[in-house]
Amino acid sequence: MRSIFRSLRHHLVLAIALLIAVPLTGSVAAISLHDATSRSAMFALNSQWSTTAQNDRLAAINTDAASGFLDVYTGAQPANGNATVTGTLLCSWTLGATAFHAPSSGTMTSNGALSCTAGATGTAGYAVLYKSNHTTVLWMGSIGTSGANLNLVTTSITSGVVLTLADAAFTLSDVAAPSGL
Repeated sequence: MRSIFRSLRHHLVLAIALLIAVPLTGSVAAISLHDATSRSAMFALNSQWSTTAQNDRLAAINTDAASGFLDVYTGAQPANGNATVTGTLLCSWTLGATAFHAPSSGTMTSNGALSCTAGATGTAGYAVLYKSNHTTVLWMGSIGTSGANLNLVTTSITSGVVLTLADAAFTLSDVAAPSGL
């Protein structure tokens, strides 16, 4: 019994130390609290962001996305946002100096309609949100006609066709995803 309390005290101190050490601003890809010896999970995996935290993170994305780009590519989405972008670039929406309106209730909406002319023909597979340098990836997500991170009317894109992104919303819950095409 004494060792259980000692173990719980160790885990609580570790959790508090991590909470103090990890600032609430910026982005955190993942926090996994496991005991180094037993690898047993110390906390349930049902995390939830507060609305304030969601809005703060969205405001940071909005700042980073200023004058950025939202590109549509063919092929399978890379394994993560740090992986090399692959596929053919089908369309590139240029975002304004204020890409989205101020976030509210964990969602921010696009700051006006965006249009681009498809530069190639293919099947849209995934989207990438870039900073203004058009090289730093902020977000990657799937494209489909429903149930994807970015839902389009069709994933079949033809060169020369104008694609309009109107009233898009970027929502941060457990996963950030734009929707509303």
